[in-house]
Amino acid sequence: MHRPGAGTSAEHYAAATRGHWGVENRVHYILDVSMHEGASRVRKSPTILSILRSFALNILRFNKVNNVADALWRNAMNLNRVLVYGGI
Repeated sequence: MHRPGAGTSAEHYAAATRGHWGVENRVHYILDVSMHEGASRVRKSPTILSILRSFALNILRFNKVNNVADALWRNAMNLNRVLVYGGI
């Protein structure tokens, strides 16, 4: 139940805004810049490829990868690196 005045402070809204931009920076930025999701020309069932990108990002995050672009490049060059990851 919402109480009048509860959660309406500037601090509350600032925290909500920071939380939103945290998601934007951690997920959407990586998908767009490192995985070029925005430049994808897939028009038939693009959701499937989007899910695979998210799955790959989650595996990298699970394995504490900080530089996603570097990991994508190194993994593309050597499939054995991918098979070593945990969480698959």
